[in-house]
Amino acid sequence: MGFIDHEERRIARYSARHFGNLVKLPDSLLEVITAGLSKKIPLEYYILPLHEREGGNGKGGPATELCFSAEKQGRIYPGVTVIVPSSGNTVLNVIYRRRAWGIAKVVPVLKRTVPLGKQVQLLVPGGDDVHIEYPREGQTTIERAIELEREGIGVFLNQYGDPASIIGQFPVMDHIINEMESRDEDLCAFGSALGTTSMTCAAFERLNDAFPGTHIIGGACMDGSVPGARTVAELEEGIEFDWKTALGPLGPVLCGQYASFATSRKMVEMTSRVFGPSCGMAVVASTQRFQSLFESGELEKYVHLNRHGKYTVVMPSMDTSLVYADEYAKVLGLGGK
Repeated sequence: MGFIDHEERRIARYSARHFGNLVKLPDSLLEVITAGLSKKIPLEYYILPLHEREGGNGKGGPATELCFSAEKQGRIYPGVTVIVPSSGNTVLNVIYRRRAWGIAKVVPVLKRTVPLGKQVQLLVPGGDDVHIEYPREGQTTIERAIELEREGIGVFLNQYGDPASIIGQFPVMDHIINEMESRDEDLCAFGSALGTTSMTCAAFERLNDAFPGTHIIGGACMDGSVPGARTVAELEEGIEFDWKTALGPLGPVLCGQYASFATSRKMVEMTSRVFGPSCGMAVVASTQRFQSLFESGELEKYVHLNRHGKYTVVMPSMDTSLVYADEYAKVLGLGGK
């Protein structure tokens, strides 16, 4: 491919800045989710369903911003091959919109543990223009991407260190602000699974301007993997963004794999929306944070009540549950023997 498709370019810009409405979780579901709390805390949970957009996930903005930033630097041009280490979502958006920059080929660098359903998601829209690579023994995906760039395979897009990745989430934060203000609501907290951490860092930079004192909550994997999330060790090893400052002194909330998948499944069951496992983790992390702060007597120190007497929390749904059928079956024991 040696030309720029200007209609795709227009769509990429538009899609990166327009989002759907917040979804308020029904009280009946919230009662199930918070059943383990020792005291009934006046919580309101809102989900931003980013998985309902093009690409089926919430990484359209960062992917678009990364590509435009690299284009301005002269690193992306018609006919180029780009290399993107990813858990699947960011590189999927690059694949979908590659014609907007004239990108000829895309090389996703994936961990071997990335679910097969996510890998197939990349190959369906990419066809022969996509070639999946994996790290060598002892390598990270970033190290393999750097190696491939040095070999002359293509241009490395670093979503884990390029500020464009955070900037690409600013429109999401502005949308959340507008949505909350249109509902005459104050925002008390923002929760998200910790993957790239660009969403969490963007929330820290943007939301406090409109809602001072917004408490930022980040969930990290405690045991088994959850798609779109990392362990604390993986965050410290591979992420260059200042996610620790974004989270403040309390740091990340460690979330179990089973609880994250089970919460996601219950959300799908009771809302008919395909919220993915990382959204389940965001809900688990937020609920655990409120529980621990209440039990320590520090809830009012870290999170303010809004003027309606509620703790209002917004969380993104970054991915759809539909591509993780095998993972739900394995983690939750679904489908029998």
